[in-house]
Amino acid sequence: MEERGDDLESARTLSEQENVVRIMSIHKSKGLEFPVVFIVDGMKEFNFSDSKRATQIHQTLGFGSVHIDTNQRTKRKTLPQLAIKNAQEREQLSEELRILYVALTRAKEKAILVGSVKEREKKMLDWIKLADDDSKLLPLHVRKNAKRFFDWLVPAILKHPSIQQAHSDVQLQTSIAHPSKWRLQFEQTVLSEEGEKEPDQNEKLGLIKSLQPVENRGDSHMAEVDERLSYSYPHPEATKSFAKQTVTDIKRLAEDRYSATESPARTFSSERAKRPEFLQKGALSGAEAGTAMHTVMQHLPMQDASLLDIEAFVQQLYEKELLTLSEKETIQPQWVLDFLTSPLGMRMKQAKRLYKEVPFTFIKKSRHVYPDWETAEDEPILIQGMADCLFVDENDRLVLLDYKTDQAASRFSGGIAEAGLFFVSATVRN
Repeated sequence: MEERGDDLESARTLSEQENVVRIMSIHKSKGLEFPVVFIVDGMKEFNFSDSKRATQIHQTLGFGSVHIDTNQRTKRKTLPQLAIKNAQEREQLSEELRILYVALTRAKEKAILVGSVKEREKKMLDWIKLADDDSKLLPLHVRKNAKRFFDWLVPAILKHPSIQQAHSDVQLQTSIAHPSKWRLQFEQTVLSEEGEKEPDQNEKLGLIKSLQPVENRGDSHMAEVDERLSYSYPHPEATKSFAKQTVTDIKRLAEDRYSATESPARTFSSERAKRPEFLQKGALSGAEAGTAMHTVMQHLPMQDASLLDIEAFVQQLYEKELLTLSEKETIQPQWVLDFLTSPLGMRMKQAKRLYKEVPFTFIKKSRHVYPDWETAEDEPILIQGMADCLFVDENDRLVLLDYKTDQAASRFSGGIAEAGLFFVSATVRN
């Protein structure tokens, strides 16, 4: 502008008859006509994101939401929500049909519909099945279940005589004559940026299976590719473990004499789902009984209580479906009462602050977790776990409590005395 000494010219308004190519949305093309129209991306799925929300609002049906049970921690669909969801999907399909009508009626001479299809043979068989009926209109369920424009268009044009004559594999009950002309064409090869046809992937795969050489167009990058593929990580030991471990996983890795005798070491996830009711007729395992007791201690109020109070509390947990019937029967209310009246239980009731089910994470050097490592002994390992109970006592000391339902003899042959020495040693080491 400074060199020319004048302002930029305003954009020239183009008429419909200009010899140019226009790129616009279907909405913008409403009311316009062109000799040739390309309608692209016909396999793009419709956007139904609004109907998938947890809460729905409709101008005539009102409000619908999922039902959230805070006691059972479950989420369920409701009839109002489903009704609004179905109504919104029908309205969305109606709008998509109107948009498709606008797109198809913009062309004066020719409309070319383009879309990319994965698994063409399978998709074509699905469309043939949808079109194979003697009615002129597509069935209601076909129109309602459509996910994209081609789900309406292809089954409809398959009934045209010109399509059935050009494709012998399209065998339908009836054909519907129409003065329009249709052609269905599939392209399996595309052009690269250089304009050369890329080799068919099936052809490449056939050469690889027959151990034949495949033409390589990127020789200049082979050295870099070879370097990357042959790279050797300098700390191979670190690749054989996870960067994040749970306390339970580390205990299993140690496999020392302090491991619980009732739980054999496993290499897979420690998370266990509850057994179904029909499998809970027998006695619960030690781990399941321990989980049930943990549930009781997690929700137990730290206050003075009698044996009847504890029995009523366990019954409440069962009624809230936090405990199954088998789990409720394994609970020993007397054990809970003994704990509450013990010196430790009294300290918990008098605690200044008390926390239950406290998640924690900390980092340790790998040499403390994997002492046999030689090359990556300083790698950081993130350890996570869950503390059963943590409280601040009357002397402002932090007390960590871990509930155990098995006998001390199963872990420590020397009983409580040996257990105390072990935990003091572990505390000093950590």
